[in-house]
Formats: sequence, structure tokens, C-alpha cells
Amino acid sequence: MGYSRPPSTGLQQPRLLDLVRQAIRTKHYSLRTEEAYLRWIKRFILFHNQRHPRDMGCVEVEQFLSDLAVTRHVAAATQNQALSALLFLYHEVLHEVLLAAVAAGTRRGVWLRAAACQSGARGAVRFTGWFGAL
Repeated sequence: MGYSRPPSTGLQQPRLLDLVRQAIRTKHYSLRTEEAYLRWIKRFILFHNQRHPRDMGCVEVEQFLSDLAVTRHVAAATQNQALSALLFLYHEVLHEVLLAAVAAGTRRGVWLRAAACQSGARGAVRFTGWFGAL
């Protein structure tokens, strides 16, 4: 697992994961965070048959997170990490607004991760904070 990658040459647009890597490094996130976020973003893209995240939105994010919880039986913390990676992708890299209310169950109750819906053809999710337990 190398930390650096050779820069792309030519007139090509940077690849999505290179843009994510650049944004993470600009914000001085740790190497482990970078690796985890890249893994979750790759899994999200592969889960949806290699569609570009720009062509997806809230519905696809919720489908992915639901699959993690229901089919793969991951812990709430793992689901939250995946959600954080996807929020970072949409907000910091794609500069798009995600709309959704994503509930993550824990032993202490259910917490709603922020979301205000706005009109948009694709739907999106914008992180606004945590609400209290229900």
C-alpha cells in the first residue's frame, strides 16, 4: 500500500480516486483515513456496477448502506465510516449536495444523520450534523 502515486501525464482529466486522494491530503487527513475512505468509495462504485457517483445520489447511498447493515451485518460504526467516506466524496470532491436522512441503529438508540431534502433530479445528501436519539 503505497502512499503516493505518480502524477498522471498528458491532457487527461484526473481520475476520481486521484481527486479523492488529493482532497484528503489537502485536508491533512491521516493515511489510515485515506485508505479507509478510498476502500469505501471503491466498494460503493462496485456495488452499483461501476456507475460514476456523479450519476448517483441519495437513493444509491441508502441502498449501499442498507446492504451493509442487512446483508453484510456490519456494525453501526462501520456503517457510519462508510457514510462519512461517501459524504466526503460528494461534498469535498464532487461538490454536490446529498439529500437523505440515514438512520444508524446502535445499542443506545437510533441517531439520525442530518439531511434536508432539496429539489433535484438525482437526489443528493448534505451532511448537517447529528440530531438527538429518538
